[in-house]
Amino acid sequence: MKFVAGVLSGGKGERFWPLSREDNPKQFLKIFGNKSLIEETFHRLNRMKEVDEIFFISNSRFEEKLKSLFPDAFLILEPVGRNTAPACAAANEYALRKYGDCILAIFPSDHYLEGENKFTETIKKAKHLAEKGYIVTIGIKPDRPETGYGYIEKGIEIDAGAYSVRKFHEKPDRETAEKYLLSGNFYWNAGMFIWHVRTFDRALKAYMPDFYQDLKNTKIPEDIGLLYERAPEISVDYAIMEKADNIAVVEGTFLWEDLGSFPSLANILTSDSYGNIIKGEMAFDECENSILISEGPIIAALGLKDMIVVSTKDVVLVIPKSEAQKVKKLREILRAKNHTELL
Repeated sequence: MKFVAGVLSGGKGERFWPLSREDNPKQFLKIFGNKSLIEETFHRLNRMKEVDEIFFISNSRFEEKLKSLFPDAFLILEPVGRNTAPACAAANEYALRKYGDCILAIFPSDHYLEGENKFTETIKKAKHLAEKGYIVTIGIKPDRPETGYGYIEKGIEIDAGAYSVRKFHEKPDRETAEKYLLSGNFYWNAGMFIWHVRTFDRALKAYMPDFYQDLKNTKIPEDIGLLYERAPEISVDYAIMEKADNIAVVEGTFLWEDLGSFPSLANILTSDSYGNIIKGEMAFDECENSILISEGPIIAALGLKDMIVVSTKDVVLVIPKSEAQKVKKLREILRAKNHTELL
């Protein structure tokens, strides 16, 4: 049976501003080496011999970037973001029409992953369950009380390392996250999904009937703009996963990070003896547990503790690590001041 992979790559990466911009979001950044996050994702999947095709679901504004990076890949280009449910639906319809009988896997383009062998084994296990009629998601066993991720509560064991899903949970507060960690019954939601195209097609018909009819009357990719005019803005978790009764979670034992904001870099990059993450040219002293990134003017810092400082050619971000999720608020202020060129 054919196995195809759709890569979601239309995200804005707003919490990685000012490195991430509207015309060059997080997935196109080279954070860890010579390849961008989206290139790392593509090559990881391309090295899996099981994968027959890799295609992209993205925003039309990134068409040139994607064609330059992946000239042979099929592109589904959204005229406007409508969250993950319409994107997954369009991807499923494309695969269904092309192959008829296949397994489709959906992957984010901007996550960090280590342990390719473990990753491949996890996806193989998920593919096996998808062939049995499950809609499968990948869960990562938490190693800290993370408040920036959604969680999956596991149910009964279906197979070794695979469980039914009891419930999806939103991003918790610190106290709740600590309870999740201690219980041992929760996974981080990695945003990866694997299903048979006909299984997901039936779910769309059952839980998004109006959109389903529009989808069936749409030429893909020619008329994707017309489809999105009427598409609801909703995540696949809300639209399908939380309603269907055939959802399974497979435990991923590989190292994974969502990279949702700057503090997540501390889980990946090597810090100095004082807990600082340093990238770029700078002069600093007596700093602790801070993130200092320079792609523009040299950063000169003294006595910083638990701070984020990012300099680019046109803007400098200074924010406490505890407030990193509020970078979006600074973007709103700049937009209100008509500094859209900085966004």
